[in-house]
Amino acid sequence: MAEIIKEDFSKQKCGVCHKRFATKWCDYVIQYPESPTFICGRTSFQDFLSAQRQITCDCALCDECAKNHGLIDFCPYHEKIVKQEKLDTPDYVVKSRVETWRRENE
Repeated sequence: MAEIIKEDFSKQKCGVCHKRFATKWCDYVIQYPESPTFICGRTSFQDFLSAQRQITCDCALCDECAKNHGLIDFCPYHEKIVKQEKLDTPDYVVKSRVETWRRENE
């Protein structure tokens, strides 16, 4: 299980409103690092497991500006992108996702 780290936001203002102090960061994934290559043991499986999986936006957010989605929060900019993506997703992609999720839960 991942270790939960308490961050000190006491000196950082919200990057959206610039009025209140930040309490969280935007969790929207903006980049996936290249995956490690396993060549002759140069990269161990343990290194792979401990590697950072993605890079997130990390815009500092106060409670009022953060758009909460359960365990993650988005800044208003990325919230708009998420909503638009839901509207623009083609039916064939949605159907394939549903089929994949159904098979995974059988």
